[in-house]
Parts: sequence; structure tokens; C-alpha cells
Amino acid sequence: MIEKGTLRYEIERIRLYITQALLDRVQGKEISREDLQIIARDVLDMTNKITDKSQIDSVLDSLAKKYPVLEPALVKQLSYEEDQLRAAAASKVTELLKQGKIEEAGMLAHKYNEQRI
Repeated sequence: MIEKGTLRYEIERIRLYITQALLDRVQGKEISREDLQIIARDVLDMTNKITDKSQIDSVLDSLAKKYPVLEPALVKQLSYEEDQLRAAAASKVTELLKQGKIEEAGMLAHKYNEQRI
């Protein structure tokens, strides 16, 4: 089992997004099996070169630009990151509320919501 939060885990997570996007297109007969093999080889090659989590978005963005059928995978990745930020902000607000720091919690929540609009 791959430990959550590790680089390997993050790479496998985006590969899962990519696989789902590709399978949806194959089932919809939007790409051929031959094209699928070409894309899969390129995906494996590019994702195998990732050495740091900070490279994940740029690799996925490059793949989606090269193969538009992978755009749903990019959208899932961006949504995942947004969810992570939202969860971290909610945890911090909750912690501030537990500490009785209501004004700070309100300011943080307001600041977070302003950034998301």
C-alpha cells in the first residue's frame, strides 16, 4: 500500500484521474485504442519524471494541452487542491473558535472567502 501524502501517492492519484478520463473517452468512442496506447505511454513517461510534488500540476497541465481528452483529469486535480485549501482553512477557523478567538476566526473565514470569489 502506498502511504497517503507521499510523492508516489500523488502521482498515482493523478494517474487515476487520467485513466478515468481516458476510459470515459474510449467508452464513448471518442478516441481509438491506438491513440489510447500512445497517450498512455506519454503519460507514464512524463509522470515517471516527476521528482517533486510541485511538478504535478505543470506535468498534468502539459499533458492536457497536448491531449485535450485529459482536461477532465486537470479539472479534478485543481478541484482536489481547492478542497485541500478549503479543509485547511476550515480546520484553522475551528481551532481559533475552540480557543475563543472569535474575531480572528471571523477575519480568517472572511479573508478565505474573499480569495475564492
